[in-house]
Amino acid sequence: MARTLWRRARRRPADVDHPRIVVSTNTANTIIGDPQHALQAQIINGSVYFGIRLRWLILALIVAVVVSATGLVVYIFRIPIWNFLYPPPAAPAAGTAPSSGAQAVLLGDETHVFERDPAGKLLHIVSTPRGRRSETWPIPVVGNPVAVAIGDEISVFGRAPDNSLRHITVTRTGHADESWGGPILSDPAVVPWNNQPHVFARGADDTLQHFWPGHHDSWGGSLAGRPAAMSFKGKRYVFARDGYGMLYRWSRPDDTSTISRTPWGGPVLDDPATMSTDEQQHIFAVGADGTLQHYYEGPSDTQPLHDVWSGPPLTGVPAAVVIGASQIVFARGADGSLQYFDWTAGGDPPFHQTSWHGTISDTPTVLVDPADRITVVARGPDTVNHWQLVDNGPEVMSEPWGRVGH
Repeated sequence: MARTLWRRARRRPADVDHPRIVVSTNTANTIIGDPQHALQAQIINGSVYFGIRLRWLILALIVAVVVSATGLVVYIFRIPIWNFLYPPPAAPAAGTAPSSGAQAVLLGDETHVFERDPAGKLLHIVSTPRGRRSETWPIPVVGNPVAVAIGDEISVFGRAPDNSLRHITVTRTGHADESWGGPILSDPAVVPWNNQPHVFARGADDTLQHFWPGHHDSWGGSLAGRPAAMSFKGKRYVFARDGYGMLYRWSRPDDTSTISRTPWGGPVLDDPATMSTDEQQHIFAVGADGTLQHYYEGPSDTQPLHDVWSGPPLTGVPAAVVIGASQIVFARGADGSLQYFDWTAGGDPPFHQTSWHGTISDTPTVLVDPADRITVVARGPDTVNHWQLVDNGPEVMSEPWGRVGH
């Protein structure tokens, strides 16, 4: 018995049967071993667990730093990343409103006309199927005011006697007047862009000045007369002639991009009118010989193309719109008559229709309602005159709408 106890006492530790312990780290890996090995396994797997969590923590910190730095850069440099997230609204459908704004606009079934009365105050005429009314506001203007409808409001812009830019907001319940700064030396042009009115005019140093709500900058260059502007495929374009009568185009995708200025032909005698189709930009102006000069450019053109629309001698600034596949231009004849030009895509060369009766003394405004009815408003010798095609036929109805100043 003593020998047996001595043999048991001399048994090597390795021969002792230790309890078996199972350590599970996950469903895919199981470690089976004695307690010492299990403890080592727990330490190893704890280190692995901590390492994985540390990597995720470092990655989250990197993402946070990158996002914060990007936001800081956007804030400091005013990078308009919202233009990528929320692209500017497309330009109004061609033909519904003049590209550069005009002295008359449509708002629902109402035609609103803005003119200068004999005392130099702002005259507002409203014509609806229910009747017509007019009112004069004590807001002095020089030159021709211009208007654009955005939503259910009309923004009217005019040059004040002190050469400041005046902005009048017109709603169905009233109007409000404010100054947008200056000075400007030409009548303004306005175009809706990004749901806001953007105004362009010639500055005191003959550069192109740009105004929008709460802001003002210069697009440089040199121009004479009044510019013309359009919104085309989400970008703003401005056209104007220089002191030699040569046409130029300014363009800028957004307010942080470089301003581009390129030649567009000429010479022309007066300010241009703009128009756009689905894929082309069009410019009309009176040439040195009194003819209607037409410049246009499409996506595949490397430079503007040019042709002449024949007709009687013209003067002043034309007005242009698109109705379906037809390009329509109205202009003042050298004799003061209202001249009409029409060309349909894919058809014969532009034809000239007999002048509409009446006499005009300034730039006409052409409007097209949702039913494609053409309305023309223009200043006569003493009155605002109104023309409309009757049932889109050849008969033209005209009538005076009120007295205006010279």
